[in-house]
Amino acid sequence: MSIKQYIDFSRLFRYFIIGGVIIALLIINYRSLSRHMDSNSRFLTAYTIPDDFIERTRPKVTAARFYNDRPDRLRRQALPRPDIFVIPPSGEYTPVVTLKALQMLKAYVPEIKKIIWVDFLPEGLFDGAMVAQGQRFGGIKIADEAARGWNGLPPAPKHLTAKAQKNVNLEVFKKELPDAGIIPILYGNISGEKLARKLAPYVEKQDNIIVFSADLAAYRNAEKSDVSVYGLSGLDAALILARQYNLTPDVTDLVKAGSLNDNLDYEILTSENAGETEKTPVLEQQRKALEDVRKVYGQELIRAAENALARAIEKKKRYTPSRQEYSDTLFDRGAVFVNISREGGPGILKGSLNRQRGTVFNLADSVFAATAENKDFADITTDDLPDFEIKIELLTGFMPVSYENEADLLDKLQPGIDGIIIRSGDRQALLLPSEWKDYEDKQAFLNSLKLKAGLNPGYWSNKIKVYRFYTVEIEKK
Repeated sequence: MSIKQYIDFSRLFRYFIIGGVIIALLIINYRSLSRHMDSNSRFLTAYTIPDDFIERTRPKVTAARFYNDRPDRLRRQALPRPDIFVIPPSGEYTPVVTLKALQMLKAYVPEIKKIIWVDFLPEGLFDGAMVAQGQRFGGIKIADEAARGWNGLPPAPKHLTAKAQKNVNLEVFKKELPDAGIIPILYGNISGEKLARKLAPYVEKQDNIIVFSADLAAYRNAEKSDVSVYGLSGLDAALILARQYNLTPDVTDLVKAGSLNDNLDYEILTSENAGETEKTPVLEQQRKALEDVRKVYGQELIRAAENALARAIEKKKRYTPSRQEYSDTLFDRGAVFVNISREGGPGILKGSLNRQRGTVFNLADSVFAATAENKDFADITTDDLPDFEIKIELLTGFMPVSYENEADLLDKLQPGIDGIIIRSGDRQALLLPSEWKDYEDKQAFLNSLKLKAGLNPGYWSNKIKVYRFYTVEIEKK
């Protein structure tokens, strides 16, 4: 029997035609969609980060200070002296915010002899307030008044005192106010009004400050006072005292600090000159490549950031760049940070080391994150956009820095040139080259990194891993 009796060749030919049309349509659709949805496989530099790199989001951390701006309370060429501080509860990211809040005290350090420390102990389940006694509290000498019993308060049990003095922020006060003693007040079930009455006689005294440890971030974000907010009575007392003495509030938010990612074993560049103080050839080559990107595409990146800012302000939504709007090179993968400031005010710095997406995508996400996490943008409209200044920093890869000890590492740091990452166990922190200007010297720069990583600024171990990188800055012409 002939094979033609079993196969209909005319129908088979039609199947081939239909299949070819379907395949062609799939290819056309894939190429069309990929132009809008996918990043390029290339990188702006030769460096790559593994696919499982994930940036760690960090909790909101907020501090406040209350000061009297009467002329008689001001020092010449000095910031106002705060009388009351509200600092975040002990946590991995809180010391850097506490340190920022204390900057207003620099001109007044010699006159401050006592820190009235007011902390909440939810585990204590006791009524009223107590004063911790002993020789030291968190490494700070306890003032004589506390040892004798302060303001009629009973002594706190030793087990409560031991728990309260583990607050990591105490180390910051110990360093910034080395000659001050401490009066540790621990409270349980007490109203803000009663606590304020106990503390009122000590507001505006030249030789002391009052410090409340409380979760101001949760308090500010709550629709109403919530009993679950840590240190609620302390917050109420601080606000009562501020109103009573007509004190001006000032709030400090954590913008960028702490660990950067969950998977810390990302790929690191290697070079014969790794760790040397001269500019590393591999990083220098990458920086030159990024400088070429700036020359050709710098203002296009600025335009992308401006579009992202406009959408975030107008629509409160994330901006997604389209390949029809921007050059193909901007979809090459790369790490980027953005600094947004208004009329010369303090900048909001936000960025990502995540290189899973194209540079322009990371840029747009960073702009949105900067606006979403800052309440100052809530009342801003598109009419205010011309008042904003945008600066972009493109990052190279990372090079390990070898050192013998902390002093040797400090000698190898290059102010204004090196961006630095430190890593200790699961803790990590980063500072950009542009942030060197905020520090007096190399030691202050390194101490800030340690604080951001949740480490004691006086701590050091040669097991700490250190990496350097370079950046290229882009500004609007």
